[in-house]
Amino acid sequence: MTYPNAIRIHHYNNVTWGPIHYYTSAVTGNRLIFRANEIERIAFNPLGGAYIHTVEGGIFAVQTASPEYIA
Repeated sequence: MTYPNAIRIHHYNNVTWGPIHYYTSAVTGNRLIFRANEIERIAFNPLGGAYIHTVEGGIFAVQTASPEYIA
């Protein structure tokens, strides 16, 4: 996963290719950025929103199951 801040974009793994998918966190409201090949699956939340499961084992609650923007 990549996480942007005011200074730079942090990469938490060595996967740096593929389209970028932008989501909004359901917890903090911040923008989450994933490379397409980092997403293992997307599970719908019965109460609304979805969970993104990454290949590294991370689970992130997001507001929508589809990305807001793909670059």
